Amino acid sequence: MSEFAPPLPPMGGAGTLASALLTLRRAGRGMPSADLRHFRVPPLDAAHVATYRDALGFDGPAVPLTYLYLLAQRSHLALMLDDGFPYPVPGVVHVANELAWDPGVAGWRADRPGAIEAGVAIEPPTTSGACFLTLHARLLQEDRIVARCGSRYLARRGTRRGAPNTAGPTAPPAGTEVGRYALSADAGRRYAKVSGDANPIHLWPWSARLLGFSRPIIHGMHTVARIAAEMERGTGASLRRIDARFVKPVPIPGEVVLYADAGCVQAWSGGVLAAEAACEF
Repeated sequence: MSEFAPPLPPMGGAGTLASALLTLRRAGRGMPSADLRHFRVPPLDAAHVATYRDALGFDGPAVPLTYLYLLAQRSHLALMLDDGFPYPVPGVVHVANELAWDPGVAGWRADRPGAIEAGVAIEPPTTSGACFLTLHARLLQEDRIVARCGSRYLARRGTRRGAPNTAGPTAPPAGTEVGRYALSADAGRRYAKVSGDANPIHLWPWSARLLGFSRPIIHGMHTVARIAAEMERGTGASLRRIDARFVKPVPIPGEVVLYADAGCVQAWSGGVLAAEAACEF
């Protein structure tokens, strides 16, 4: 990785929000460059890693796999704010995420620098006209791939056919309850402080209402991290891969109940399936 690659950009702040709002003028046409973007990653702040572990429920001193999403997300934001990205940033919806250590890798060395190679792949429109894309990131240390992250987004909604589906879940939770946790009214603000992701839909009732939500919703990657922490504590093993799909928003305040069946975990909130994840150890 070239020493002349730019540093990983920060997340959050008024400047980032303003830049995101300026992308609302985009028309959803064109294709971004197929070239990878490269970023330098400095050694991690040990205190911040510890704060993240404590906030999400991880044990031990290691850098959690899901912490690497905080780094990948910053590279993804840089791609979305680039003039070549065709969609408005406030309009993209995170629908799935995969994180995995590379085979034979023991983890991320917090005291050493690293790098990220990031790119975007836009899928052909579906028959309904919906557009999806995946933002990829390869995280490297000492010129070796350590982990990979893929974040799938709905960039443009398609034309709905038939009546909207407002029914609740058609099946009970799968597996055995393995944990539950409460989300306080400020849960979104507290995770935003840790992650840097200050999307207004997560922060306050008034800001969530401006974006079409009756209540704030918790970050999807907060749910993924809580699943990862619970599974690591329950199995006593380190997670190698987690592949999550976001089904319904989790309103806050509220409660989330986790059910596990082998390596598959479901997160339920208010009697509704909110997310599900496949975990490998």
